Amino acid sequence: EILIADSAVQVANEVLFYTKHTYPQQYILDNNNVAFVIAKHDTTAAMNLTDSLHRVDIEFWKNNPHTHAHAFEQTDSDGVLNYFIQQIADEKADVYGNKRLMIPNLYHNIDLHLYSNNKGLKMYFVVKPFTDPSDIIMQLNGSTSNTITGSNQLLINTLLGNFSFENPQVYSVDTALTTYSVTSNWNSLGSDRYSISTGTYVPFW
Repeated sequence: EILIADSAVQVANEVLFYTKHTYPQQYILDNNNVAFVIAKHDTTAAMNLTDSLHRVDIEFWKNNPHTHAHAFEQTDSDGVLNYFIQQIADEKADVYGNKRLMIPNLYHNIDLHLYSNNKGLKMYFVVKPFTDPSDIIMQLNGSTSNTITGSNQLLINTLLGNFSFENPQVYSVDTALTTYSVTSNWNSLGSDRYSISTGTYVPFW
């Protein structure tokens, strides 16, 4: 759970995991949404500061409601976190982070791994044999507008700035564990919904 502090401290129990040192800040929710929060901090000298936030959720449209994110690859390389907050009686200590999260069967026979690198969040969809990757549909909620750019990036615009997802990279692995690159791109379905279009590959491997 995560503490949301404003004029009245509230605990956002729907947050299962969140990221450190990322921009936008990312929250993985118990309904499998991934929330991105862009913040703009008030730097004036006034006593009553006003910070601004803009939240955009990726909703995996018609996903499996009976699954949720699980910790995967715990790490102690970044130390541990301790949460001692005056307003919350249930203190937390020795909280380890995780290198990766996994949502099994986000769609039928499709797992989602959440990871990151120096460019930001990475989403790995593991599509098992005899499964259609077009089942994966991302609904963007809260953005001011969305655009597929000429370089096939999915650009997400907000009132406080924008962020983007690069052109999706798709691979197929055969029974001999040989990996093949598959042509892919973002596909707009309208109503702020997006899927990943793939070229020809053998779906029963």
